[in-house]
Amino acid sequence: MRTPVLHRKTLNDIDGFRVDKLISVITQIEEVGFADEIVYLGFDFLDRYEDPAIHRKTELLK
Repeated sequence: MRTPVLHRKTLNDIDGFRVDKLISVITQIEEVGFADEIVYLGFDFLDRYEDPAIHRKTELLK
């Protein structure tokens, strides 16, 4: 039995696809070739909209 091959197409793979700005709240974005600017808002931004105990669990372990 052969293992199925998974093909994942990303936005980097679409010829001519460009954006001026890519905004991420908590995901670290790397290797993005289609954005002219990357803005990372971070957990401090998210704290205003959600209880920090929900998304800062790794920090609470220290």
